[in-house]
Amino acid sequence: MKKPTQELTPIAQLGLAFHFTSEDVRANRDGRLTLKQRRELLAQFWSTLFIGLLLLLGPSLAGLILVWWGTQNSLGDVLTNNASLAGYLTGAIALTFYVVMNYKLLLLPLDIMRGRVLILSGPVKRHGLYLQVRHAQLLMEAATLDLIQDGLQYTFYILPRSRKILSVEFSE
Repeated sequence: MKKPTQELTPIAQLGLAFHFTSEDVRANRDGRLTLKQRRELLAQFWSTLFIGLLLLLGPSLAGLILVWWGTQNSLGDVLTNNASLAGYLTGAIALTFYVVMNYKLLLLPLDIMRGRVLILSGPVKRHGLYLQVRHAQLLMEAATLDLIQDGLQYTFYILPRSRKILSVEFSE
């Protein structure tokens, strides 16, 4: 039994995987973002930022609550207690690691404000979870990567700073 996605054309499968429509591709060809793309990108940015803040505040607040509950000291003493400082440090380390791993997603607002779309076209080479198009490397999810074939010519519409792929089409 065939899956519904197997009955779709290759470009339709790419559209489903990357969540773009023909209207998005037309706007991207003109170097613009659609309103739908802007909203989706802002939602990704805010969720990334929210998780980062949780990583910072979670251990810090947990440390504060545990120290305050365990010692019955004043809030001023609790804020400067060594156990609280360990919570701050743990939160800062978690946030730093998260920012390093997701720094490109944190560049999304700059790309959205500019509204410029970069067009990358050429033969594709796969390297693990990365695609190499000319001299640019694009990170992709494994499920999406399976739809891209080595050696074929593709045109990728991406954001310049964050290298976020907006849409893809076959090129000649």
